[in-house]
Amino acid sequence: MSFLNRIAETRKKELRAVRSILHAESANMALAHTVPYLAATLAFITYTRVTNEFDVAVVFASLALFQLLRQPMMFLPRGLSVIADARSALSRLDRVFHAELMQGDLVVIKPEQSWGLLVEDATFEWEEVLLKADGDLTEIGEKGINLSGGQKQRVNIARALYFDAEVIIMDDPLSAVDAHVGKSLFHGAIAGLAKKGKTVIFVTHALHFLSFCDYIYTLNAGRISEHGTYRELIEAQGEFARLDEEFGGKEAAASTSKGSQSAILEEVQTKATELRKRYPGKGTLEGKLIVKEARNTGTIANSAVVWKAYLSAGRGFITIPLLLLSAILMQGSQIISSYILVWWQANTFNRPFSFYQMIYAVLGVSQAVLSLLLGVSVDVISYLVSQNLHRSSIHNIFHAPMSFFDTTPLGRVLGVFGKDIDIVDNQLPISMRMLVLTVAGVIGSIVTIGVIEPYFFIVAVFVATAYHLLASFYRASAREIKRLDSMLRSLLYSHLSESLTGLSTLRSYGQLPRFVRDNEFFIDLEARAVFLAHTNQRWLTVRLDVCGGILVFFVALFSVLNTSDISPAHAGLILTFTKVENYMNAVERISHYSDSKSISQEPPHENPDTKPGPQWPEKGSIDFNEVSMKYRPGLPNVLHSISMSIKGGEKVGVVGRTGAGKSSLVMTLMRIVEYTGSITIDGVDISKLGLKDLRSKISIIPQDPTVFSGTVRAALDPFSLYDDARLWDALRRSFLVEPDRTASRIDTEEAVMEGPGTLTTARITLDTVLEAEGLNLSVGERSLLSLARALVKETKVVILDEATASVDLETDKKIQQTIQTEFVGKTLICIAHRLRTILGYDRILVLDAGNIASDSSNPGIRHTLDPVQ
Repeated sequence: MSFLNRIAETRKKELRAVRSILHAESANMALAHTVPYLAATLAFITYTRVTNEFDVAVVFASLALFQLLRQPMMFLPRGLSVIADARSALSRLDRVFHAELMQGDLVVIKPEQSWGLLVEDATFEWEEVLLKADGDLTEIGEKGINLSGGQKQRVNIARALYFDAEVIIMDDPLSAVDAHVGKSLFHGAIAGLAKKGKTVIFVTHALHFLSFCDYIYTLNAGRISEHGTYRELIEAQGEFARLDEEFGGKEAAASTSKGSQSAILEEVQTKATELRKRYPGKGTLEGKLIVKEARNTGTIANSAVVWKAYLSAGRGFITIPLLLLSAILMQGSQIISSYILVWWQANTFNRPFSFYQMIYAVLGVSQAVLSLLLGVSVDVISYLVSQNLHRSSIHNIFHAPMSFFDTTPLGRVLGVFGKDIDIVDNQLPISMRMLVLTVAGVIGSIVTIGVIEPYFFIVAVFVATAYHLLASFYRASAREIKRLDSMLRSLLYSHLSESLTGLSTLRSYGQLPRFVRDNEFFIDLEARAVFLAHTNQRWLTVRLDVCGGILVFFVALFSVLNTSDISPAHAGLILTFTKVENYMNAVERISHYSDSKSISQEPPHENPDTKPGPQWPEKGSIDFNEVSMKYRPGLPNVLHSISMSIKGGEKVGVVGRTGAGKSSLVMTLMRIVEYTGSITIDGVDISKLGLKDLRSKISIIPQDPTVFSGTVRAALDPFSLYDDARLWDALRRSFLVEPDRTASRIDTEEAVMEGPGTLTTARITLDTVLEAEGLNLSVGERSLLSLARALVKETKVVILDEATASVDLETDKKIQQTIQTEFVGKTLICIAHRLRTILGYDRILVLDAGNIASDSSNPGIRHTLDPVQ
């Protein structure tokens, strides 16, 4: 099942609950309007039976008192529901409030300029940072989206150096950088820390650096198997010595002598000095990555676009006439019922009291039915709006190009699909229902009073003018406050999302207190907008009370009997109309995402005219012809006129410095980013294919694999296309389970935790539950899971983007054996920093700054590549 379908299924369940709530609200509204009326009917019948008279003063005074029950009956269930929601929220917060807090006295360190330059020199950051438009003020975007994997590693190393702690732990920090940069980083930054008296715990798979470490611990199955100096472990001829011999640690160490270390340091310092001279200034922040959220101004009620989107999503051409008809009939029955009392007292039709009693009761029942019909009409509109706006918005988000996510914070999107959708689901229907009732009530009251006392229209004109001026002033401020609240909430969500994502980093650097303070600042900022909204309502309420008092005074002066209906009706009209307008802010924000013209879309996922045959591609030959690519308009090209041909079944290794364009080459082949030039697979131009047709025929094992919550079965086969035997076979061939274990044996075992957040490999089954983002798997296990997925698909073209960077050398060797045996006859493109990984490939392609620097199938090139370089 695709993720869109999974979201649709979850949303369908949510909408069922929303529909039940809407129907309950409609039933509650019908009861609130009907019960006081029926109670008054019974009281009048009892009164006339007992006293055998019908006193107008008593009857209308009683009717006014019964009408006072309407609002409490309407809002009491709603109040109880809000209290229940609050209790549920507090119960969830209680677990957080009583959680054990990490205490720490570390503070933010602001290093001296000289120390900062030293860090940038040691990590080669000047070369990467200064070449960007804004220098060291370059915006890296949410989760470092503007940086490559190697650049992220260097930023992390630089951050550790800036922190200047006495003990520094580095967990495989060189896995995502090329060998040359890795050597420079180790000798220029990591080894330099030890010389300054810092304790460095260096976790790595790169054996060629271990000869420069003071002491070595070898881990196996969670236990220390060996420990000692490099020389002691080599002389012991144990597991470490075997690994060192097999994977070339000695030769690599020999190639980096003490003299070459000095040369490396000198090279780093010289290059940093040259770059500093070339780029002397700081960034100007002219090139912003994150696009600021547009804040609309002006009225929403008069915005034809927003209301058109609302009515179109709610199938207004069918539902609106039904809504208006039920409102007119309901208000008409209320007006007639008021006249029935007058006719009853005067016995206008010379009929017994039972005649008037029966008509009054029938009108009461009809009001109940019409009130329910009105509520159901609003429910249908609201349900359709919620369903259609969410469906179109999520579709557009899922089909937006990657540039949209580069420039749009996640918190902004979550705000729309969180709070704004909740408003459209739950709050807007209530206000829309109250608006219809109030408009009908006001019109009915004015017509009734005006017919009886025409002079009332003179007063009504002046009072209506005052109401209009107050309402216009209030609506303008309330509307902008609501928009401001929505924008501030997006900032809060973005900050919270990034804080949770980097929680382990914050704890490591003792920055939790600072981020907690920042979060409190964003909460206070958003609370100010909420406070302004409430005080703004109180401001209006006081002035409406004054206008209402004036209106009641003149109505009483004209001796109109049903005075109590006038002031609340007019006040309610302005308040509910303003609430509807405020809540239409949510529709405005959602409709922005639901309109495909507002958010640029990827090319079509399916194109029937160019759909390839089921056997395509048969050979897997790939041709690039003058291919250039940039990530967004206005940015420079990252690939420059790439032209090459890859034969079907050929294994091509792609190497290059960090940021050379290796991953960009993969993105063009997958059409994640569009390009100029042409790319063909088996002679078919992929730019003319639907994205689904193209991507379903290519398997990719990415550098940073993403694992979604669910089971291992769903991760391997999300569309349920293959049987379990094939899935188990893929798990074994990717070394996620032991090769000699059968499906029947493993199926009976439960997945157990070996330690915090990790699963034992031998216990992984198809029904093992994976946490969100695969947090209960190591990075290496996530890469193996991606390999298993590729083995399940058995596509003709396979891409490995640093797939083995995070696994140990033994596992890397096994994976390479699997690739050599299982991907025979398949076109394989492998991006790697470990040159050992691709030395057995048919061709080696070297990229440099988006250009092909070398393309050779000559086996002799392998001997010219230094294992470390």
